[in-house]
Amino acid sequence: MRGDLARHSAELARIVEIARGSVVTVQAGLSLGAGVMVAPHRVVTCWHVLRAGGCLTVTAERTTSEARVLAKDEGNDLALLEVGVLAPVARFGGPVKPGAVVVAIGSPGGRAQFVTGGIVARVGGVVDVIGGSRLLGAVEIDCRVRKGNSGGGLFDVEGRLVAILAAGRAADDTGAGVSVAHVLRLLDAMGMRGQQPRDRLDIDQMRDVFRNAVRRRGA
Repeated sequence: MRGDLARHSAELARIVEIARGSVVTVQAGLSLGAGVMVAPHRVVTCWHVLRAGGCLTVTAERTTSEARVLAKDEGNDLALLEVGVLAPVARFGGPVKPGAVVVAIGSPGGRAQFVTGGIVARVGGVVDVIGGSRLLGAVEIDCRVRKGNSGGGLFDVEGRLVAILAAGRAADDTGAGVSVAHVLRLLDAMGMRGQQPRDRLDIDQMRDVFRNAVRRRGA
């Protein structure tokens, strides 16, 4: 029993060591959350963290820089930021199934790279998010997403990003995240997978990009 616990502890520590460096702290005015470095100088976070406005900064490894919004997907509560700081870029995982062990890393209460762990409880449900957004196809977990965790990363046992943390239910200490599939679509829309990043897209341009992407997938 003691040997099993030691192996389990070592495995979790290995996951955290791989994943935590990619998680940064995001602050917009008085709103505090987290984000994940998905490309050099590019961070994905939750749109509801930024919604109130104010001075936008990102902190990685005790270094803080100003940031700007490059694109947003309000329907999936995601935003892509351009930042001045650098951190290790997260590796992307694939779809997860109920029962999978996961690690959540965020900045609750401003505590950078704070780690909690649990399992995937359900995939594909509908979850309400602060600010009125509703996640479709959410990844739900049996550990709570606290204030400040939003925008942080949910990682699998290989330390790969599988979701962006977005919502928590205090009543039953559970949480939910946006599937990494939506993150990859956002990066595709910005030409950031295997290509140089494009210049900023405004909201109307972003809508057109997503409409065209949907049409192509439906063709």
